[in-house]
Amino acid sequence: MLRGDPVGKTVQFAGKHDAYLATPPADKAHQGVGILLIPDVIGIWQNSKLIADQFAANGYLTLMIDVYNGDALSLTNRPAGFNLFDWIAKGSDGKNPHTTETIDPIVLDGIKALKEEYGIQKIGGVGYCFGAKVGCSTGCALQRKKKRLTTRTSTLSGTTRTASPPATSPTLPLSTRRSSRPSGVR
Repeated sequence: MLRGDPVGKTVQFAGKHDAYLATPPADKAHQGVGILLIPDVIGIWQNSKLIADQFAANGYLTLMIDVYNGDALSLTNRPAGFNLFDWIAKGSDGKNPHTTETIDPIVLDGIKALKEEYGIQKIGGVGYCFGAKVGCSTGCALQRKKKRLTTRTSTLSGTTRTASPPATSPTLPLSTRRSSRPSGVR
């Protein structure tokens, strides 16, 4: 566990999601470059805040988003009979799932917030444990989406047809896609 006191602040983005914002010192800030941080199932807590603060100390505005809608797991106090897969499927109260369909829109809102609310043009993604799976799969899906631009080719008869590169896994939701290439600040 890391030691220290967090220096960032709690914010909301997209008018509905909680997050922790760690801002770099002005003399170290990499202008227009930021990090979207997705925590493990413990969510936004002391240790993860200090990680975000360290990225900021190195010049990167860092937005750590609560993809669990306030339903992160306790580090030590889990109820008897706790089942991680039930928690993912339904959440602690049965009404707050942590599935692809609920998490991916939060991640996309986080990306949009970094761009529109904080002026970030280049975004690096960092995730820990469950957050790494979410971050990598979302980043890879966005990269594939960029590459699926329609191209035009000519045929021998002089007519033009459209063609798109084949999709690697078009039926999988964002959080279940895999790639061997890590995402990062570009």
